[in-house]
Amino acid sequence: MRGIDRQIREIQREENKVKKSCKDAAKRNDIASSKILAKEIVQSRRAVSRLYANKVRSKRYVQGRLAFVVGKL
Repeated sequence: MRGIDRQIREIQREENKVKKSCKDAAKRNDIASSKILAKEIVQSRRAVSRLYANKVRSKRYVQGRLAFVVGKL
């Protein structure tokens, strides 16, 4: 769980850096690089949503295993 949280924070940090770069490129009227950076932002957001989904699945699995073990006692 902590590893997933760490990955999420790392991706979000990188996303903020890319967002700033994208804004700077847009100010310079560099449309090609701003489009590439915008696509990178979208990919990072998708990655974060996938990580959240994996976190929920693993949490559900752990809770299910715990209920199974407690039920055996």
